[in-house]
Amino acid sequence: MIFRLALAAAVVVLAPLVAAQEAGAQDRVLQRSGNSLQVWNGSAWSVAARSPAIGTCAAAETGRTDVVSDDVRYCDGASRWSMRGLDIGACATPSQIGVSATTELSFCSSNGRLYSMERFPAISLTIAANTADYNLNTAARNAGWNGTSPVSVLLTVNSGVEVTASTTATYAMTVSGFPAGSSIEIVNRGTIIGKGGTGAKGTNGQVNGCTAGSPGGTGGNALNAASPLSMQNYGTIAGGGGGGGGGGMCRLYTSTGSGGGGAGYGLRGPNDGCGGATAGQPGTLTTGGAGGPSTSCHSAGGGGGAGGAGGNQGLAGNAGGSADGRAGGAGGAPGSYVVGNANVTWVVPGTRLGGVQ
Repeated sequence: MIFRLALAAAVVVLAPLVAAQEAGAQDRVLQRSGNSLQVWNGSAWSVAARSPAIGTCAAAETGRTDVVSDDVRYCDGASRWSMRGLDIGACATPSQIGVSATTELSFCSSNGRLYSMERFPAISLTIAANTADYNLNTAARNAGWNGTSPVSVLLTVNSGVEVTASTTATYAMTVSGFPAGSSIEIVNRGTIIGKGGTGAKGTNGQVNGCTAGSPGGTGGNALNAASPLSMQNYGTIAGGGGGGGGGGMCRLYTSTGSGGGGAGYGLRGPNDGCGGATAGQPGTLTTGGAGGPSTSCHSAGGGGGAGGAGGNQGLAGNAGGSADGRAGGAGGAPGSYVVGNANVTWVVPGTRLGGVQ
């Protein structure tokens, strides 16, 4: 059986559905349960699709359902929930709502397209422990998605959880390969961060002679948004900090400092002994590591340039110190917090550090 409500405008309030002829009939088309919208099929409530919260609403609006273009919005008395449908064809009566006996909720938008809320499965995923190089497409397949049909995915990153990258060439999280019509929602309460840049090795006076310091490594990127998604960011999304530059010098028997690793667990610049470089420190989750100190390992030698500290989350590394007219290496650039920003709807922007592409 099909219930229909003809609505007069693109933004409207649905009148209560009255179906007294049905035993146990309800007086609402939709209700919220957890983070899902449920639809009444004449005898029971069934999940229509998942829905992200987009704001607050008053208790007096409880049960109110608005239609805005291709978006259904529902108030549960505290939060307003939003859900876009899958375009399944043309329709003739804008703002008309349909509920079928198979629990398919559909509505005709103002652009003359019919949207279904039940034509794709809903998958809920949670990252509850630290992980690296997270691929949402792979995780959805592992959870039962067939890899080809449009799918609704809700991903939650728990508070205190770190989603990192194993190298600066990889992303901490990748969202890609989802077909048109899919709904991808991410709720981040933890930290998503690119790999920190590697600290540069300081100049080795016995090998390199009079040489400027080397530059620190570039930090890695955090989120690869190759497919459209909505993001509620209550935590931090950051590019990896740049690595610190190496110290410069122009004398024998002198140790320069290597750069520190950038935030996002960037690797430190190395130690190679007397006349070489003193190691920097690795980066942590949030801060860059300290650069290595300059030292003299022979009475005839003076100190070379110290290594630069790695950059904090989303910041460039610091330049290495100079000595004997030889400049320290530049600090590495930070990574971006997102690549593919045009594909992201920032429902809750939160803390975002670093570049954006």
